[in-house]
Amino acid sequence: MLGYKAEEAGTRVHLANTRQLKPSQRCAKCWAIVPKKLNQRVHVCPCGHTAPRDQNSALVVLIDAHTPGTGVAARQKPLQANARKPKSTTRETPATSQRL
Repeated sequence: MLGYKAEEAGTRVHLANTRQLKPSQRCAKCWAIVPKKLNQRVHVCPCGHTAPRDQNSALVVLIDAHTPGTGVAARQKPLQANARKPKSTTRETPATSQRL
């Protein structure tokens, strides 16, 4: 639903793979991972970049959205090979389905 609503509005939807991107740990300026605890609300990087944690995370996702093919999480992972449809629960047997 978001896809067609974004198209109607003249924009697009970006689905970021946040587990791989780690926007709350990544620096928006130098792209380095700076580990921090959840209670640390300010992002402080050794490169000198300082910003509120949420603002820095939003910038990381925006950078990822505007650099397709070059961001950490630029492409979604393909579906797993074992993700198949569930087996049919009808009562047909191979013998009855051949007569049809």
